[in-house]
Amino acid sequence: CGELDVLFLYYRVDAPAAMERLQCGAEEAARALRYGCFEKAMEERGGDALLTAHHMDDQAETVLMHLLRGSGPAGLSGMAACRPLQSGWLLRPFLSLRREELRRALAEARLPWREDETNAQPEGLRNRLRLTALPILEGLAPGCVEAMSRAAFLFGEEEGFWRQETGGWLENNAWFSKKLCFLMRGALEGDPPALRRRVLRAFFERGVREMGAGMDRGMVSLTLAKTEELMRLLTGEAGCAVNLPGRIRCERSRERLFLIPPGERKTPPETLLDVPGETRFGDYVFTAAFKSPEGDLGDGVRRQALDADQLCGSVVRTRRPGDVFRLFGGGGTSPLKELLISRGVDRPFRDMLPLVARDAEILWAPGVGPSGLAKVTPETKTAAMLTVEGPLPWAETREEEQGG
Repeated sequence: CGELDVLFLYYRVDAPAAMERLQCGAEEAARALRYGCFEKAMEERGGDALLTAHHMDDQAETVLMHLLRGSGPAGLSGMAACRPLQSGWLLRPFLSLRREELRRALAEARLPWREDETNAQPEGLRNRLRLTALPILEGLAPGCVEAMSRAAFLFGEEEGFWRQETGGWLENNAWFSKKLCFLMRGALEGDPPALRRRVLRAFFERGVREMGAGMDRGMVSLTLAKTEELMRLLTGEAGCAVNLPGRIRCERSRERLFLIPPGERKTPPETLLDVPGETRFGDYVFTAAFKSPEGDLGDGVRRQALDADQLCGSVVRTRRPGDVFRLFGGGGTSPLKELLISRGVDRPFRDMLPLVARDAEILWAPGVGPSGLAKVTPETKTAAMLTVEGPLPWAETREEEQGG
């Protein structure tokens, strides 16, 4: 690098810790760490693209490895010549060149290169294919490396088309965030198994990226066995949950299939509700304004009129043990958990709910409804209209019904 006036960057990583964190083998963990360093270097130096020296022989080895492991079209497409990273692009400009062509070009230019000493050791599947299988195959079918490269290209074109198709499906039928991802199960009813598998794999891959689990496609991927577990989970044939790579958990509800990231979910601290005024609570903004008790009382989803006197001393927070909800019509109180179950709020949503509460009494749960305690009645002197901005995925169906 010094001779060529090329900037040299050095990073130290902890491979055993990555193996434990990602629940994978040494090779997969090393790859995750390596690409993590590449992306860190791009961010630090302002790079737009990462270029690697993978060539046609590497591609043939990759295709054979995936074939022997029973991969589908995505695996048989090998390495993409171009794909997005979390920041910038990964480019492989030498995939159309054989290893010997690159060596000849370097020798003619009198440029030295480094050879990984482990490349010559007959250990690991890739090395054994390189040293033993590919020479035999070339002897049996000269030009097979080029043929496998062409096959990978064709598979890649097909895979690119299906990625666009499944991406469009997810845009219309799934929801993604750092805290939680889900898809609507009913949207896949009646679809052929081949399409379901593609959608589920695309759902997992995008979910991993969106949740920022320190992984991307290829570093943590679904095996066929895990894909089939998801297929059975989707249709309700087995269990209610599946553990996936990267310590991600998939849960099924009546309408949805959830991806839940590892670790405890952090919630914002309890915040005093300003009436009138604006209150920020994590991803949500509550706005309160006084109004007449008559007229518009809101939709219960994003807008709700409440008795202003009952809002004195109220806060915005997430749920706690012992929370209760006052029912309408003098029906007493209900534990919040039971109310959420009866209203069809899926378990993964329940700890995300921003609640307007006073002590253990819930006054309003956006997207679920107001309590009987704070409802506006003929005796109400002053009302306050509360509106909330922020994601309410558990209420999307209700919002569509209101809009319709």
